[in-house]
Amino acid sequence: MTCGIYQIRNKITNNIYIGSSKNIEKRWKAHLGNSNNLLMRNAYSDYGRKNFEFTILQECEENVLLQLEQEYIDKLKPTYNVERKVRRSKEERCKEAWENWLNKT
Repeated sequence: MTCGIYQIRNKITNNIYIGSSKNIEKRWKAHLGNSNNLLMRNAYSDYGRKNFEFTILQECEENVLLQLEQEYIDKLKPTYNVERKVRRSKEERCKEAWENWLNKT
């Protein structure tokens, strides 16, 4: 299980997607399935999955994951990233929503 920043590159257009994960291998399999990113889904359909290259850019500790992802997005300006600002993880957002709900009751 590798924690870090990864890149998915279209070998035909050189367009890229930058992402981060606590488990890059698992995340790559998810991308190969049905990506939530409409741009990536369309690109897979247009160019075929075989024309995409997956690369681990940097391994890191979980506590700097989102900061490093933002740095790579700012530097590389990936075409396939729908959002240019990295948000907290889904787990953190859910936890915060739960805590807010508990505080209101």
